[in-house]
Amino acid sequence: MVGEYSLALAITAPIILFLNFQLRNFQATDAKNEYSFKDYLTLRIGMLIIAFIILISISILSNYSFHQAMIILTIGLAKIIESISDIYFGLFQKKEHMNFISYSMITKGIGSVLVISLVLYWSQNLLYATGSMVIIWFLILVFVDIKNQSRFIEEKNKTQFSKSNILNLKRLLQMTLPLGIVATLDSLINNIPRYFLERVSGPEYLGYYSGIAYIMIAGGTFMGAMLQASSPSMSRLFHSDIHLFSKKVKKLTLYSIMIGVFGILISASMGKWILTLMYNREYGYFNNVFILIMIASLFWYISSTLGAALTASRFIKFQVPIFLISGILVLLFSFILIPRYNMIGAAICIIIGMMTRMIISYFCLSFVLKRESYTKASSVVLSEN
Repeated sequence: MVGEYSLALAITAPIILFLNFQLRNFQATDAKNEYSFKDYLTLRIGMLIIAFIILISISILSNYSFHQAMIILTIGLAKIIESISDIYFGLFQKKEHMNFISYSMITKGIGSVLVISLVLYWSQNLLYATGSMVIIWFLILVFVDIKNQSRFIEEKNKTQFSKSNILNLKRLLQMTLPLGIVATLDSLINNIPRYFLERVSGPEYLGYYSGIAYIMIAGGTFMGAMLQASSPSMSRLFHSDIHLFSKKVKKLTLYSIMIGVFGILISASMGKWILTLMYNREYGYFNNVFILIMIASLFWYISSTLGAALTASRFIKFQVPIFLISGILVLLFSFILIPRYNMIGAAICIIIGMMTRMIISYFCLSFVLKRESYTKASSVVLSEN
């Protein structure tokens, strides 16, 4: 079941992430209010309709069983609902009402665990479990996220649609398309080793690897919350005080290093016990894979911080080649390492991809900061003259 679920995520994630265009990050850092909430929501829904059509086509044309195809579609539908909630989160984040996001995510987390666990225990059918996830997430979207959005009267009243709105959508699409490419490449970097592992070793080892790799999401969730809370202020600081912007990025990078190192120490000292407790004794045999995944997490957390800084500074074009180079290296080493070293090879591929992304992101951000500092210094000199 873990293998089937992981395969469905690996298929749906790149499509959904690409057509999401990272609109939430762009929306939260829209310090100049160039686009309205309606612009973001309209573009998101339009792209998600295209995403669902693509998923239906894949399910029909692929050689997967009917059961697996339906799991792919239900998970895809759940991710579509989650993506709509994501736009509401972007509004809350921009307004710095993180409590609305917290309440929604806590409700979704607890509700999903309870309902999916009960359905899976009762039915022993993954399809029923993923179907219940769709229902829970839809109810939270309607009765939590949309309800909270209605509190922002100034956003709710912008209901007119005209030629200017269409032009806004076109501009917004052009601006965020590189972010969609970045999100897709990011997903592929994580999923390419899984595709190889499933072909080389089968769904059982894919299930072991995916279960262990998913633990890195725990630290990633914390990092994501921290970066999301910091993004609006980072965007404002970049336009107002480049020195404070740089200082904030350094502080966030330090936090990401601390979280990553903590994960490595925990996996090295208590990894086998944690895997056995979370899953079963068989997972505990793969503690060496767990340690490697935590090393990859360290580089992932740092590169995520640097990427958030690049997005806040609106230097989005740099991110496409960063992720492209990382993805090519992961693909190349997956060919070499996974057939020979199995799950360990997959984990090493992720380390290589994340480390590459971190190094290039650092040099790109350094270039942006130097360029911006020079521009502002030149402006001060010209104004004094």
